[in-house]
Parts: sequence; structure tokens; C-alpha cells
Amino acid sequence: QMFKNPNLPLQVLKLDSNHIHSNSLTVLENISKENVNFFLKELDLSDNQIDEEGAASLGKILENSQRTQGLAALKRLLLCRNENIGDAGAASIAAALSGQNNNKGLEFLDLTQCGFGRNGCIAIGNAIKENTTLQALILRKNSMDLISCVSMSEALKVNNTLEMLDVSSNGFGHYGAYSFSEALKENKTLRSLDI
Repeated sequence: QMFKNPNLPLQVLKLDSNHIHSNSLTVLENISKENVNFFLKELDLSDNQIDEEGAASLGKILENSQRTQGLAALKRLLLCRNENIGDAGAASIAAALSGQNNNKGLEFLDLTQCGFGRNGCIAIGNAIKENTTLQALILRKNSMDLISCVSMSEALKVNNTLEMLDVSSNGFGHYGAYSFSEALKENKTLRSLDI
């Protein structure tokens, strides 16, 4: 019911620390698909039990938000400490940010401690090569290795919208840090890099 009132559109939904599972996100996905009054600007699902299936639903929510709302699309998505998202879930979210689906609304994405490693990082790196609106990306406490860093660094060389990137607490060492320093020679928009 809260999504059906066009006179009072819900813009911020904070559902952090609520034991939310994938089936709950399927309901939200269906609402975003069917409801032209879906005006969410911020969705906080931190500290829940979202897995790769839930992340796939979130990818669809991002796509539906852009398709139905254009400039009024979802701007901030917080998914911190959903450790079961994993590589497949990160890839689903990345798919919504790139290519044909190039989400033109999302500006802030927090994927702190979401349990993904190399493949998830590579998918996100590929997505930010093409994405034109994401300004802040937080990937703290995942399992980035050197190959992940190189992929993300290559993306930074061509991305011209990202202003803040946090990849701290990933344990990738000085070679990974070096790859980011090389990317900064070409990237002119990044203002904050936390490694």
C-alpha cells in the first residue's frame, strides 16, 4: 500500500538489520515492475541475509527503477554486510549498471563485506567502464586479489563519473595498490580513493 499513493511517494526505505531474505526482495521487485509510482531514491538493506538470488532481484529493481522513472530512479543502494551475495550476486548487480541496462540513476553503491571475490570484482569493474552516473562505490572487506585490482584499475582509466572509491580492507597488498596508482595517472574525476 505504501507504494500506491501518488500524492505521497515513498522515497527512502531503510530496512537494515531486519533479517530480510531473497523472497522479500522478489516482492519488492514485483512492486517496482508493476507500479509507476515507485519513486524510491534510497534503499538501505544493510545487515540482512541477502544472497545471490536476492541480488538478482535487486538488479531487476535497478533496471525497473530506471525504466519506469528515468531521472527519478533509485540513487542510493546500501547492501553492506550481506555476506551471501557472493560473486554471482555481485555480477547481477553489475549487469544492471552496465551496457543496455546502463542504470542512469544510481549514484551511490555500498557493497561492503558482501562475500565476493575476483569474479564479482571483475564484473563490477566491467560495469563501471560503461556506467555514466555512479559517483561513489564502496567495496570494502571483500576478497579482492591482484587480478581484481587490475580489472578495477583498468575501469578507472576510462570511467569519468566515479568520484569516490573505497577498496580498503581487502588485503591485496602493494602490487594491487600500485595498479590503482597507475590508474590515477589517467583518471581525472576520482577525488577519493581509500586503499
